[in-house]
Amino acid sequence: MNEDQIREVYSADNLIEAEYIQNLLTAADIESRIDGEHLQLVSGKVPAQLVAPGIMIHADDFDRAKALIEEANRERHHNAESSQQWTCSHCGEKNEANFEICWSCQQEDETQLT
Repeated sequence: MNEDQIREVYSADNLIEAEYIQNLLTAADIESRIDGEHLQLVSGKVPAQLVAPGIMIHADDFDRAKALIEEANRERHHNAESSQQWTCSHCGEKNEANFEICWSCQQEDETQLT
C-alpha cells in the first residue's frame, strides 16, 4: 500500500472486531491492514480511543469498503436485537428478553415456563 493514499475506514472497539472487519474486506478483494493492534496490550492504562485498532485501506476503495462495513454492522445489530426478543404467543407483540411477561397483554413468556 502506498502510504500517501491510505485512509482509515473504521475504528474497531477491539482486535477481534478489527479482524472481523479485515476478513470482511478481504472477502471483497479489498486490501487492508490493522493499525494499532499491539496497542491493545496497554488498554486500561490509556484512554480507549487511543488504543482502538484502525482498519486502513487504499483511498480508492474507501466508499465500497465503508458501504460493506455499514451493511455488516446493520446485520449484526439486527441479529443481536432479534436474538434478544421474544414474541408473545397470545398477542404477537415483541418483548425484550428480560421481560418475563408481555408488556402489552401481560401473558407470561412460554419459553421461560419449565
